Amino acid sequence: MSTDDSPSTLPAGVTVEPWIPTAEVETDSLSTGTIYVLPTRTISGGEESVVFDDSVRFLPKYVRAAGYDAQFAPSAHERRFLSEYSHDPGDWQLALTFIGFLNDWVVMAVNTWLSARASMTGMSETEVLEHEMELDVAEWEPKKGKFSGLRIRGKGSDVIAAVRELGKLGD
Repeated sequence: MSTDDSPSTLPAGVTVEPWIPTAEVETDSLSTGTIYVLPTRTISGGEESVVFDDSVRFLPKYVRAAGYDAQFAPSAHERRFLSEYSHDPGDWQLALTFIGFLNDWVVMAVNTWLSARASMTGMSETEVLEHEMELDVAEWEPKKGKFSGLRIRGKGSDVIAAVRELGKLGD
């Protein structure tokens, strides 16, 4: 997965750039067929913590209810949420990782997350799809022992369309 692979059919207004997770992930614990929610921040000082936006607190539960496997990425560090620091990032950011290519599971996870954001904010599904967001996706490549990833920015509906287009490259 690289920006060199980006098809020219991506929606206008979407930006795609390389991205690699900054938080440590226990990659030996990753398994095929599972989507992992990654932290969007780390906090140092005393004990290091990985920090997730509150909007993902129940995302693994919602994704599992839809029939897919999802969980928080395994980490040796304590899992915390932004609300514990009285911080609202303002930006809508979601970070995911998986083994394999971008696929419909990622689209489903993003759709589920956006639906949850609609419930949390009182926005309509249409308004949520028009809201600017950032999706960070990283593919774990066990044979290479590294992540390769992309940061996709744009309106929710355009980010989903971009994931679908990028997913076609893995087919």
